[in-house]
Amino acid sequence: MKLTSLFILVASLHVAAKTHSQTITLSGKNVALDKVFAAIEKQTGYVVFYNLDDLQQAKKVSFHVKDLALLSFLDIILSDQPLTYKVAGTTIALRRKQSPVNSIASARELFEQFAPPPVAGRITDSAGNPLMGATIAILGKNRTSSSDADGRFTIEAAVNDVLEVSYVGYETQTLVVSDLDRPLNVRLRTMLDNLSDVVVVGVRMKKSDLTGSVGRISEKQLKELPTTDLTTAMQGKVPGLFISRNSATPGGDLAIKIRGTNSISYGTAPVYVIDGIVSEEGLRLLNPDEIASVEVLKDASSTALYGSKASNGVILITTKKGKKGEGKISYRGFLTTSKYQDRLKTLDAKQTMDVRTDAYANAYMDANPNADREAYIRDQILGTDKVFSPEELANGLANRTSNWIDELTRTGMEQNHSLNFSGGSDKSTYFIGFNYSDNQGILDKSAYKRFSGRINFETQVKSWLKVGTNTSFSRGDKDRLNDNAYETALLGNRLQTIDTSRLYMYFQGVAQMGMYNPILSKEINSKEVHDRVLTANYIEANPFKNLYLRTSLSADIYNKQDASYTPSYIGQSIRDNTGGTGWQWRGQTKYVQWDNSISYERTFAQKHRVFALVSSSISRQRSNSISMTGYNYPTDNLGSNNMGMASDRERNSLGSDYKTNALVSYVGRVNYTFDNKYLLTATVRRDGSSKFSNDNRWGTFPSVSAAWTLTQEEFMKNINWLNNLKLRVGAGTLGNQNIPEYAYLTTYAPTYNNGVIGFVPEDSRFGNPNITWEKQVQYNVGVDASVWDNRITFSADVFYMKNSDLLMRMNLWPSFGYSYQIANIAEMENRGIEFSFNAQLLKTSTFSWNLSGNIAHDRNKILSLYGGVDKLWNGGNIMAREGNLFVGQRLNSLYAFQVDRLAQAGDMEKLGQMSFYNNFVVRPGDLMPVDQNGDGKITAEDDMTIIGNTDPKFYGGFSTNFAWKDFTFDAVFVYSYGAKRVDWIYERLMDGTATIGPAHEDMLKRWTPTNTNTTVPRAYRGDGTNRFGYGMTNWGLLDASFLRCASLSLGYNLPRSVVGRAFDNISVNAAANNLFIITPYRGYDPESGQGYPLTTSFTFGLNFSL
Repeated sequence: MKLTSLFILVASLHVAAKTHSQTITLSGKNVALDKVFAAIEKQTGYVVFYNLDDLQQAKKVSFHVKDLALLSFLDIILSDQPLTYKVAGTTIALRRKQSPVNSIASARELFEQFAPPPVAGRITDSAGNPLMGATIAILGKNRTSSSDADGRFTIEAAVNDVLEVSYVGYETQTLVVSDLDRPLNVRLRTMLDNLSDVVVVGVRMKKSDLTGSVGRISEKQLKELPTTDLTTAMQGKVPGLFISRNSATPGGDLAIKIRGTNSISYGTAPVYVIDGIVSEEGLRLLNPDEIASVEVLKDASSTALYGSKASNGVILITTKKGKKGEGKISYRGFLTTSKYQDRLKTLDAKQTMDVRTDAYANAYMDANPNADREAYIRDQILGTDKVFSPEELANGLANRTSNWIDELTRTGMEQNHSLNFSGGSDKSTYFIGFNYSDNQGILDKSAYKRFSGRINFETQVKSWLKVGTNTSFSRGDKDRLNDNAYETALLGNRLQTIDTSRLYMYFQGVAQMGMYNPILSKEINSKEVHDRVLTANYIEANPFKNLYLRTSLSADIYNKQDASYTPSYIGQSIRDNTGGTGWQWRGQTKYVQWDNSISYERTFAQKHRVFALVSSSISRQRSNSISMTGYNYPTDNLGSNNMGMASDRERNSLGSDYKTNALVSYVGRVNYTFDNKYLLTATVRRDGSSKFSNDNRWGTFPSVSAAWTLTQEEFMKNINWLNNLKLRVGAGTLGNQNIPEYAYLTTYAPTYNNGVIGFVPEDSRFGNPNITWEKQVQYNVGVDASVWDNRITFSADVFYMKNSDLLMRMNLWPSFGYSYQIANIAEMENRGIEFSFNAQLLKTSTFSWNLSGNIAHDRNKILSLYGGVDKLWNGGNIMAREGNLFVGQRLNSLYAFQVDRLAQAGDMEKLGQMSFYNNFVVRPGDLMPVDQNGDGKITAEDDMTIIGNTDPKFYGGFSTNFAWKDFTFDAVFVYSYGAKRVDWIYERLMDGTATIGPAHEDMLKRWTPTNTNTTVPRAYRGDGTNRFGYGMTNWGLLDASFLRCASLSLGYNLPRSVVGRAFDNISVNAAANNLFIITPYRGYDPESGQGYPLTTSFTFGLNFSL
């Protein structure tokens, strides 16, 4: 007993001596205790732990002290407070005071006073950034804890207990609890094998480049939206990442751009890196439930290690890894149901009949202004079959409306099931995952099934040698409805009786041979099957301290089979007399990548940290395909499965293709950090591409970036509300070689026509041996900050890019014998700004509320084109609205006549003195183009102008999360502003004739002599050549701005009393997806346009782990 007392006394004196050496200089009035403790931590380096509920009972304090001992200051602020404290090492532990009740309680209190306080500490990454959600477990005991937003944790542990600290994407650490090392400052090292913050194409290098512009999407964020498509889950999560859902086709790909469009002709999509494997095949075959994180690299510094493949940004995918410990089984499944929504409001049969009548009557009165309009309608329109067939007239008068869309749509159903196994020992870890999804779309015969499996395994062969593999297999099976069936149904004649005996749509009793019966189009069998194997296999050695050697061999093998059969008895075959058409396409792409690297990392004199690497990469891609088309089958039962049965030998065709390309790269990079304040990254990369001739094959691409963490400076230490402030700046050069293989050669392809074999220039392209790398110079300035105990964090970036020697198609004179040549012949620039934030608005022991969001703006401009021209028309047609190029203007500009109002009767005298393009005539109620130069002539050369752009002015997303006890609520929104869209379906519905198809409800607002105050032109049915139509003007151009509620979800974690001991957790959830959209867009959807329709869906899910 005496010996124990002596130990306690010595320990107390040691702590007291150390504590008394700390002094406080501070003043304040009516300050809450948590703010005081934050100031203590900043001045002394001590860590203060307390229960928030205890502080709610404490009083605010006022004080003014200078160089006062820490213990004395604590005594002052805690006097007359319901709290007491204990100090151990550099940890201050607060607890509520308790009044002694009896001798047993007093003994317990006495024991607690002399017992060591809870083990406390902070979890950070190798750069000192806090890791939220790290797991701290005591081996051999059923006791765990987790770190908060600042990386801090507490856990009840005894001396000599073994703590295991783990976090997804980082190496697990174990440490023994002692009395002397407190608080525990645990710095986790990023894993060397899975690209989660450290590996880039097999190189041991930070992925979240501290000096570059990087956006991160966590596993939790990916799960906010219940979907089987990873790209959809990424939408609106990262500033500058623009994802457009231009079609909701099951298994379809989405369009992705990072920081806008940065090249005119070749290359707008980013490159994907999946566990170190560079890929350009997209993400649709990946299971979101296997993804640990997604990082978006946006500037030259962060993308420098990818050189020629990174000019449009990089998306890094990190899959999940196993953790050391007992094996875990987890399941995540959901069921989604959806239904077609009739957002294109069209007129019924009677209203459609009225519009057509009005259109013909207006045309007649234009030609016969003194005629009797009502007599013409009665005798000629309704009295004969010239305007309405007997069938159309009967249906119109009876208001029997044929809705062809109903014949193609159904209730959509999607199911998804993911089952994962993970675990590991001291030397090995594993993750095994399986997924099955089945999406039956809302359009008949549209479906997508996917099965995938993954195994990620790693083992420590020796203390200095580690080997592992990340391997996955996936198979997708897609059924498609004929592309034109949906569009035909949208434009189907509302006055024609629906039946399957007619092969075509009819107008005025005449078959429209280009509009096939959409119901019969369901008889076309169209199917796509694709298989993909991704494997990354690596060996890593650490032969000497701080020296790492790594080699990895990766492969991406993609097989695709596409087939369709058009039966002989439907309109498509009968019109072209094909007797049934079978088609097959089969192709394979093999990509192999071998990476080797040497890296060295060391800290000198405690403040100087250096990381250096040298790496090389060799990659090769081979693609081959074969296509077959056969006509006139003896029976439709064979389909495309037996192409040899096609008997039309003259029209049958067979083709094949083989292409290969290779890339050799060398990379050098140095990272230097001084005192965690100043960071410098310098990279140089040299690439050699087989897509260029020997003389132009190599390109060198350097980059440099720096960062300054101001909050590490002494002059910033007393700003208590500012937790982090970092300034970043970077510049670099990237290259682009995303052009077809052999563009520097003139290549020929065999052709077979009427029994004659010949050779023609492939794609009619003339080779150019002088083409070389497209070059992109980037500049980026950014700031990262967090305030108020890291409750609010934000990041902002400003960037500028300039592309020179742009690779694009240069049209050649037809007499030359070739259509075009690829050349380095243009310049453009792109600039923009991005901002994102995350705020913890409220947090108590039972409730939390978080809000996050982002916004981005980018704007490109063409600086020069080839041949000194300032305009290039799409296809040489000046009347093309889309695809034109203008020096000094943005890409994707729209070009047409501008209309600001409709012509009225009072304009006729002025219009009579004007001349119009192509001898057009403008009458009251017609579109009236603006005379841009005021010369009294409306000409294409002088009066067509830029009327908008298909790219948004700014875009982004935001989300909010509420958690109360075992309930969670998430809301995700995405938005876009300023884009314009040409929607030809809407234009057809508004063409003012209601001829073959229906009319939009906006036609009820059309101009008439008694309704002149409108923007909707009059109905008109003439010869179609003497009026300015929507396709020539900005009138039909739609504002595609929108705010979409992507998802609202509610989750519930079942309590432990219900879950039982067999399960770690069980949760259920429900979600409404694409619940509503706020938009001025008058078409079906501002994102999908006239493509496969987006619709609202409802999801119900179940998750559990054991």
